Amino acid sequence: MKVSVEKLPSSEAVLDIEISWDEMEKASDKAYRKLVAKVDVQGFRRGKAPRSLLERKIGKEYIYQEGLDDLISEAYRNTLKEHELTPITQPKLDAPAFEMGQPYHFSLT
Repeated sequence: MKVSVEKLPSSEAVLDIEISWDEMEKASDKAYRKLVAKVDVQGFRRGKAPRSLLERKIGKEYIYQEGLDDLISEAYRNTLKEHELTPITQPKLDAPAFEMGQPYHFSLT
């Protein structure tokens, strides 16, 4: 994960964060384990359905989006802690749609 922090006047900062595809894959695995415990897939006990069937039921993109949401929150918390920033308000998220197999870049203001 690549992070850059640009401090602006009037107590603002811009956080530019890039997440590699490998990190996205790991996050989607965590999201799958979390979602499979919540979603009923016919013929399987809750939490026991294979990933391919869960992807067919709720969509592969949904699983990746859940993982991405977790990564964005984690990156925000870690960056605040690492750079000793104290947020005054909720950040504005500039996050384009992600593309499968590509690194993901977003910014928070």
